[in-house]
Amino acid sequence: MSGSSISDPSRLSLPLGQGVNEAVPQDPQAIDERLNWLSFHRIWGTLSDEALRAIAHVLHPLVVEPETDIYQHGQTAIGLYLLKWGTVEIYRSSPVGKTHIHYHSAGDLFDYIPLINDAEHGIYQASAIALTTSEIWFLRQSDFEHLLQTHPDIQGPINRLLAQDLGRFAQRIAWEGDRILGLQAALLHERGVAGRRGMVNFSYHT
Repeated sequence: MSGSSISDPSRLSLPLGQGVNEAVPQDPQAIDERLNWLSFHRIWGTLSDEALRAIAHVLHPLVVEPETDIYQHGQTAIGLYLLKWGTVEIYRSSPVGKTHIHYHSAGDLFDYIPLINDAEHGIYQASAIALTTSEIWFLRQSDFEHLLQTHPDIQGPINRLLAQDLGRFAQRIAWEGDRILGLQAALLHERGVAGRRGMVNFSYHT
């Protein structure tokens, strides 16, 4: 199992990757392994070898245990995450409970939206938690921005992912809004019925 292991979720500094060393140890074998993995990826494999090698040099591999929080809704984004293997759930808490948004599996990139979408103001709009033991490659925000400047072809895959993920997020949040409105209407109806029953009982006893 490669990467730094985080076995105690209670000791995790959120968001995941907070405080990692700026420089990734330049282990040629580890970099070649990352490069090889990226080159076969359905999206990253479309990039040039030069861009892939630049990405491989600045990834921070981290291994987390099940039920480890990765980041939470409302926290300031510090980077993005590439899931090498494992399962991560993206969700959002609301007054009526937890709203599932998406499950991420091996090869998925998350949560980069706050870093490139000005409307988000650099804030995570949902929470993420590892459901299984997972290896996550963390890319610091400053490294990500430098990569976009030096290898602008990276923007293409990012834009495709952005369109896909924003659509999915909007659908789930809209569904959650409808659910809350439905529950509120049902609660008001129930209170109204209870109130009318109370008035009937009061009239009967008087």
